[in-house]
Amino acid sequence: MREDQNGKGPLRRLEETLYQKGTPEEKSSRSHLRPHDIERHSGWADVPPQNTEVEAEPMVSPAKNKSFALLFFYASLAFFAVAAVITLFVVLGGANLISTRNVDITITGPVSVEAGEEVPLQISIHNKNSVDLESTDLLIEYPEGTRVAGDLEEALPRTRTSLGVIPKGRVVEENVRAVFFGQEGEEKKVRIALEYRVPDSNAIFVAEETFTVVVSSSPVRIGVEGVTEISSGQEFALEVTITSNASERVGNVLLSVDYPFGFSFLEATPKPTYGNDTWALGDLPPGSDRTIVIRGVVEGQDGEEKIFRVVSGTPKEKDEREIGIAFGTLLHDVAVTRPLLALQVLVNGRPGKEHVLPANEEVTTEISWTNNLPVKISNAKIEVKLVGEALDTASVSPIQGFYQSFNRTVVWDGTTVQELVELEPGERGIVSLRFKPRELVLSGGTIIKEPLITLTVTGEGTRIGETGREQIQSSVEHLLRVETDVSLSQRALYYSGAFSNTGPLPPKVGQETTYTILWNVVNTASDVARGKVRATLPPYIRVLGQTSPANESVTFSETDRSIVWDLGAVSAGAGVGASPREVSFRIGFRPSISQVGDVPTLVNEAVFTGFDTFSETNINASARPINTQLSSDPQFTSVEGRVVE
Repeated sequence: MREDQNGKGPLRRLEETLYQKGTPEEKSSRSHLRPHDIERHSGWADVPPQNTEVEAEPMVSPAKNKSFALLFFYASLAFFAVAAVITLFVVLGGANLISTRNVDITITGPVSVEAGEEVPLQISIHNKNSVDLESTDLLIEYPEGTRVAGDLEEALPRTRTSLGVIPKGRVVEENVRAVFFGQEGEEKKVRIALEYRVPDSNAIFVAEETFTVVVSSSPVRIGVEGVTEISSGQEFALEVTITSNASERVGNVLLSVDYPFGFSFLEATPKPTYGNDTWALGDLPPGSDRTIVIRGVVEGQDGEEKIFRVVSGTPKEKDEREIGIAFGTLLHDVAVTRPLLALQVLVNGRPGKEHVLPANEEVTTEISWTNNLPVKISNAKIEVKLVGEALDTASVSPIQGFYQSFNRTVVWDGTTVQELVELEPGERGIVSLRFKPRELVLSGGTIIKEPLITLTVTGEGTRIGETGREQIQSSVEHLLRVETDVSLSQRALYYSGAFSNTGPLPPKVGQETTYTILWNVVNTASDVARGKVRATLPPYIRVLGQTSPANESVTFSETDRSIVWDLGAVSAGAGVGASPREVSFRIGFRPSISQVGDVPTLVNEAVFTGFDTFSETNINASARPINTQLSSDPQFTSVEGRVVE
């Protein structure tokens, strides 16, 4: 390396440049290499030849220091975790110190019980801990439907018993008794828990155990007797029997029957307690029974199966109409078959099992029949039996048939209808009759209350088949409810009535004459609800606001000029065996010159509306308009009706 004139080599010149004034200071990064004394030379030529392979010294990386710190941290964490696990194991797990596992709960009792039977249970608690158990409480939670032994009316949902201190190593026993209810084969679980504290701790520990019993038999037995096959539309009966199996009295028994779709309830003996499907049977002593007979009609397709579900049990605490704990369930199947001789009844042209008839109107009944057999039916006969006090027996008039008045039966057979001598497969036909309901008020004032007519239609004949002759029969029943007969009258009075009237008679132009309007409602056979009478008043009539009796509700609307009497309920027999419902109100009439010589209308047509609670139909009656010709007032003369000037 060449030197300059001053004898300075390149390295020397570089050194002077680095440290001369004005040269910015540069900070070198801190090195992790150990410092060495190195011989300096002024040029590359001064450097003696050396071995080019230089042994590198090992470097100490800062990552190794960090790895050591992390290792120490993880080791500490693992130590504390292990210590915590050991602590939990000692406290809870069984180092024979303090643990719920060292509290043994043993339940001794029968695993199979009869429903309604008193069951004893012995509960043993063994404290295997090394300390006493303090403030101990024994909690027993019984399954739903459990009853108190000795008092089956009282439910037993749960109990809590204080056992005080259970010393270490000691065994404490507790005896309990309960009565379980449920369906046969049902499992009942009793949950038992011991709550306790240990010395020098406020924590509450809980040891639990479960005991399972199986109900081997129901406290009551359900039996159903009745048809298993029936034609659609045919009436039948089911007899339901409940028998006590329990050794003690079974209290507050409830029976419920779920009816299938298509079943129409007719009646039951005894009558249902709630609706038409639930009976409160009360208490059943050991060995006693109760019987319920249910009558109804099933409609369905050929081959359809109808299932009746009968359930017995005790009612819910909050709803006595529903079963809370079921004792037993029984299903009864009824298969619907197509009737061999099908019958269909039309009342006034309408099908259905129940009909409503207007009072005093003639009824036309048509009975159609069909041979559904693949073979002939010979000597067929159709009968209609009419039953009911509301029937006018003298009005029965069959077409082609014969009416036997002594038993109120109409008969059609081969002697009156030629087609009935022999019915071909699939052959159809029709017969008919007419009759009327009778007057609902009999002589002497007797009322036929809740008038009903029952039609029982029976078809029979002889089936001719390969196996010989066989008698067949089918029947249907129809209920005809007759509406109550309500009548309404309205009268205008001047000289008589509830009020003293004023003004001239005959009415004079420009002067007001007052009148009393009397509405009268008569009701015969059935109670009526929501009764109202409504009429409108001409524009020249003024309502004076007086009503008699004062407690009757009569209102007038200026908007549509309607006056309404809200009667509410109208009892059967009102106006027949008892006083009619009546109300009077006053109006004023000031004639105009254009009305001279006329008998102007005072009140337009009045209409009564209400709901017949027996026939379950809306009914109405009307009364014609009334005018100034007061024909209902005994002191009134005909010349006092026309307006004068």
